[in-house]
Amino acid sequence: MKNKNTPDLQSMLSESVLTDAEMTEKQKDILRAAEKLFIEFGFEAPTAQIAKEAKVTEKTLFKYFPTKTHLVNRILADR
Repeated sequence: MKNKNTPDLQSMLSESVLTDAEMTEKQKDILRAAEKLFIEFGFEAPTAQIAKEAKVTEKTLFKYFPTKTHLVNRILADR
C-alpha cells in the first residue's frame, strides 16, 4: 500500500525535467557536483558541500532543486 505522503516518482520526474537547452549553467553545475558527490558519499552528501563544489550558494541550489530527492531524480532522468 502506498503512503499518501510518499511522492510519486513518475510525477516528480515529469515536473522537474528540463532539457539541457532549458537549464542554466548554474543548474548544470549543480547537477555535475551533486552526481560527483553522490557517487563519493551517497545520498548523505551535504547540500552545503554540493553547493560549494558547484560554486553557488545553498540558497541557489534549493531555488533550482528544492530537495536532494529532486537532485537525484534529475540525475537519474538524464540516464
